[in-house]
Amino acid sequence: MIALSSKVGRTSTNTQTMKPFLEEVADHILSRYPDSTGDICLVTPNRRAGLFFRSHLSARITRPIWAPEVLSIEDFINRISGLVVYDNISLLFAFYKVYSRLEGTGAKPIDDFMRWAPTLLRDFDEIEATLEEPDQIFDYLKDAKRIETWNPDGSPPTSFQENYLAFFSKLKHYHHEFTASLLQQNKAYQGLSSRQAATKAREGTLEVPWKKVVFTGFNALNRAEETIIHALLKAGKADFLPDFDPYYVSDPRHEAGFFIRKYLKKWNLKKEGIPSPFTTGKKQIRMLGIAKNVNQARLAGNILDQDLGPHLNVDTAVVLANEDLLIPVLNALPAEAESINVTMGYPLQKTNMFGFFDALFQLFINAGKLRRDRTTTPPPFYHKDLYRLFSHSCSELLWDGLGIKDHSTRLIRALAASNRSFIHYGELKNMERIPDNFNKGFAFLAGNWNDHPETIFPSLLDLVSRLDGLFREKAGSRGRDIVNTPFFLDFESLYYFATLFRRIQAFLVESPFLGSLQTLYTLFKQMASESRLSFSGEPLKGLQVMGVLETRNLDFKNVLLLSANEGVIPRPRTNHSFVPYDVKRKFGLQVHTEKDATYAYHFYRLLQRAETVYLVYNTQTQDMGSSEKSRYITQLQYELRRINPGIQITEEIISLPPPQARPPQTISITKTPEIIDRLLAVAEKGFSPSALGLYITCPLQFYLSRVARLEESETVEETIDASTMGTVIHGVLEEMYRPFTGKELHPENIVHISRDVDRLTNEQFGIHYPQGDIKNGKNLLLFHLARQYVSTFLTAEKRFVEEAAVRGMPVRLIALEKWLEAGIKVEMGGKPRDISIRGKADRIDSLGDTTRIIDYKTGKVPDNELKFDQWEEVTKNSRNGKAFQLLTYAWLYHKMYPGTPSIEPGIASMRSANKGVLTLKLPEGKGTLNAGHLAAFEESLMSLLGEIMDPDAAFTQTEEETNCAYCPYKVMCRRF
Repeated sequence: MIALSSKVGRTSTNTQTMKPFLEEVADHILSRYPDSTGDICLVTPNRRAGLFFRSHLSARITRPIWAPEVLSIEDFINRISGLVVYDNISLLFAFYKVYSRLEGTGAKPIDDFMRWAPTLLRDFDEIEATLEEPDQIFDYLKDAKRIETWNPDGSPPTSFQENYLAFFSKLKHYHHEFTASLLQQNKAYQGLSSRQAATKAREGTLEVPWKKVVFTGFNALNRAEETIIHALLKAGKADFLPDFDPYYVSDPRHEAGFFIRKYLKKWNLKKEGIPSPFTTGKKQIRMLGIAKNVNQARLAGNILDQDLGPHLNVDTAVVLANEDLLIPVLNALPAEAESINVTMGYPLQKTNMFGFFDALFQLFINAGKLRRDRTTTPPPFYHKDLYRLFSHSCSELLWDGLGIKDHSTRLIRALAASNRSFIHYGELKNMERIPDNFNKGFAFLAGNWNDHPETIFPSLLDLVSRLDGLFREKAGSRGRDIVNTPFFLDFESLYYFATLFRRIQAFLVESPFLGSLQTLYTLFKQMASESRLSFSGEPLKGLQVMGVLETRNLDFKNVLLLSANEGVIPRPRTNHSFVPYDVKRKFGLQVHTEKDATYAYHFYRLLQRAETVYLVYNTQTQDMGSSEKSRYITQLQYELRRINPGIQITEEIISLPPPQARPPQTISITKTPEIIDRLLAVAEKGFSPSALGLYITCPLQFYLSRVARLEESETVEETIDASTMGTVIHGVLEEMYRPFTGKELHPENIVHISRDVDRLTNEQFGIHYPQGDIKNGKNLLLFHLARQYVSTFLTAEKRFVEEAAVRGMPVRLIALEKWLEAGIKVEMGGKPRDISIRGKADRIDSLGDTTRIIDYKTGKVPDNELKFDQWEEVTKNSRNGKAFQLLTYAWLYHKMYPGTPSIEPGIASMRSANKGVLTLKLPEGKGTLNAGHLAAFEESLMSLLGEIMDPDAAFTQTEEETNCAYCPYKVMCRRF
């Protein structure tokens, strides 16, 4: 294994140079047709190959000539068919119009249609290109589906089965009517255009405006393309120049030569004398495995910098089998790669700007879906959608355009503080600290997109225009050319979004069925997924970064192929089709074995003339446990060494450099004079039992919360949280028992107050959850749970009071929500300091001669949290937090009322009310405290306070990982 930071291994320069295929094509044309180049049409698999051909041709000529016309195969077929090919979206809408006419009132909405129609259109395209009879295929498919859904028990088909069969029985009619409609307008999809051209070729009526058509570098042709080429070859009007190596064509089992073998035989093409770089040339092939996709990009940059640095020109190609690696690879390229040509576009759907417009659509869509009052115009916005929108960088840019900073953050905080799930635009404007000119930056939020979708795209186009200007201003304020700014990709994508919005707007005018916001959003996503952001560059200079299909017909001396994994190259077997495998095989449609053969050809042809090859694959386990290198790599390893000793093949697993040993990352806050002053201020006001318990749990959390006073981030309480639930139950019990303060409790008192449970629960939720909805969903269940907790507690309380009366120990209510406070002297810097401790006890009562201090808890209270073996333990172990809190209350009460003979603190758990009050389990085994117990606790308390106030004791992180689970500062701390 070698480290990523080390050199991957410099490769020696190969002196042998193979002539590029397109240069051979240029020689062919100049030698065969020296005086009629202007009457030649060169047909290539893609347009990029034509650009490189022209470069080779211009380098070969010594006098002015007429350039041949260069067309891609699609452009060539469309030219000779005479039909105009629709784009995918236009085809979809044209098909929907035909579908609606055929189905009448039974037609599904466009949203439902768009879920299956693109798949069916691909099937139409493939069927036409095979020149098979569509009616036969669809009839066969219908019968196959009928057999497939046959019920062995003889029962009639279910309604679902009937609908399923009805759909397949209609495919023939859909195809027939749709095709007829297109041809009537002289329009087509690509497969239909191919059939029309092939029909002319079969009938002998095909006319081409050139003396010779040269088909260059083709591998997998569909049947229509084969028919056209065959007719032109037979008429002496075409040349067919395949690009192959006899190594994989001569072997009848080699999948890379599957199609070429077929064409060589069918058209009796030249087989002898073809050079074989694989069997006679010299190559160095390095197979490199590394974990994670991003590390593949880093490794590519390392190779380009250290191995191929002098060759970062048009002879070097970085080929991405997984195009998602484009941005990581561009970021990893070495500084020496000044001229870069990216042939693949960047998906518009992956840009930052798409996230902004997607958030805007989702904001209005969810507002329409979630509004309860359909008369509300416009509907209120859902708070999470507002967070997403205002958290986006473009929202901050819109604020910047108003000369305002950090207002997106302030608005989000104001939304959280309002604790409202749904908020109107007008209420946003009136929120605290929101400037008056908010409407200037965000007027587009005032629209009612749900009821008036025709207003969407004028608003979006205006927004695009404003963002364009703001990006330019931002670049100008920094004194930089916008091309060199980090937000250039966002700026550049605005042009594409403006084009997309104008196009949808035109569709909206022509197609009234695009009337809903959801439909327009679906259309927006689909068009964005098909659109790509083009990179500008000089195609014939510099390092080439491309996808696998862009390499067709092109040759490079140095090839760096990334993501050479099984399931990436070749692609996994998918069947996005209504036509199953067996039907495809019967009628000659392309199946996965032929697709694999196509990918095999692309792979081997890419390596054919290369001299230095790096095949990089991901070793990290992927979905379904797969991290295999491509089978093509394994084939190279086992076959090439055997047939050509001049090919050097090595394989290595690349490891990341081991991380340097570092001490554990800790945060320690030293007590500065300012912190000491703050501690003294807190001590004078009074430490609460919960604050002291927080220090026991984590000194750093105590510092952040009580000393630094960092506020926890606020969020909208969409459903009732635990703290609100506890506050409500505390409030209900306080209101119920208040009339009996200072009195004995009798069973009839409990029966009386039980009648007010519903009313008081409603009132307390109104106070502590004012904007919340407790009449629906989870909140309704939590409301009933709170009511049930109180009712269960009162039932248990009534039984306890009855039993206590029988024992002659009446229950007397002393106080509710009682503030307890006492002072204690602690050494601080050699001087005694008075420290105040204060807290509020939920309830104080007496049972006979024993004073009980009761704390209400709605959460679970395990028995072990109220048990400790040593008094020192209670101030050291966070597990004893509840015990510490109870002891502190008891100590405070004892200090305020020293004559109290015995005190029994305990917890009334709402979850286990039937157990009664849960009391402490002391080291002595008792739950009732006397003066001796409280004196022992006071010593531990003084030790704890001495540590808190000690100027030399820093605030450090807890070592207990379980204490961090619900800490509000754990993201900041990053301890676990």
